[in-house]
Amino acid sequence: MGSRNMRFVHRLGDMLRRYLDADIEFSGMRYLTYLAFVFIAACMLGWIYEVIDVLITFNTLTNRGFLYGPWLPIYGTGAVSLLVLLGRWRRNPFIVFFGAMLVAGVLEYATGAALMAIWHERWWDYTGLPLNIQGYVCLYSVLAFGTMALLLFYLIDPLVRRLFDRVKSRMLPIVVWGFAATMFVDFVLTMIFRHPI
Repeated sequence: MGSRNMRFVHRLGDMLRRYLDADIEFSGMRYLTYLAFVFIAACMLGWIYEVIDVLITFNTLTNRGFLYGPWLPIYGTGAVSLLVLLGRWRRNPFIVFFGAMLVAGVLEYATGAALMAIWHERWWDYTGLPLNIQGYVCLYSVLAFGTMALLLFYLIDPLVRRLFDRVKSRMLPIVVWGFAATMFVDFVLTMIFRHPI
């Protein structure tokens, strides 16, 4: 990447950090790498959570993902969206909890509706659960997302920030962006072979 492009990427990272999450200690490309790491980790943890949930509930081992790999992009998108959109209010658990319910609820509804509109298939269905909206989102799911956001903001994110602060290796961005590239290739292959439009 040329030096002009790298300066743009660093400025973009600084702008995101400054305007969206003023408390974060990283800057420039390191902040974007941090967000990519959170995205990938949340995608993988979400996949593990879903596989275990289905295994316990239905006694069936299945790939819960839309993609081939062990990741669910909705969890990564949710985690990064919450950190970016609610980062300024991290000192207020009330705002984090209810803000996460709103943000994650909208994301889950929009994703479920889009998957149905494009592929005519449901990847989850909350029909029959209290206060569900067309089976895409329900009270239980948004309460769970609010609770997960509290864990994200007050337990997981501080640990990841400390880890990121301690790891000065030049390999970290290579590994993180390598995973991101792998997920992108997985997405392209999924669109071609597994779930063509």
